[in-house]
Amino acid sequence: FREEVKFLDIIGTISRLKHPNIVALNGYCLEHGKHLLVYDYVRNFTLNDALHNEAYKSLPWVHRLRIALGVAQALE
Repeated sequence: FREEVKFLDIIGTISRLKHPNIVALNGYCLEHGKHLLVYDYVRNFTLNDALHNEAYKSLPWVHRLRIALGVAQALE
């Protein structure tokens, strides 16, 4: 029961996050002891790819810093 309350608290926090660099939460499931989060599918692209993969255009550090600060502000 305590884990479910904690999970629902996290869902409340995540659902309020609005930022262009954060994938929005579409829904969640809390059945049969399983805790699932549902996000949009981001095809063939991970944060690691965006930052380190040679196939993608490298982001300058200024842009990386702006993204990190924006995400931190959204989390705050």
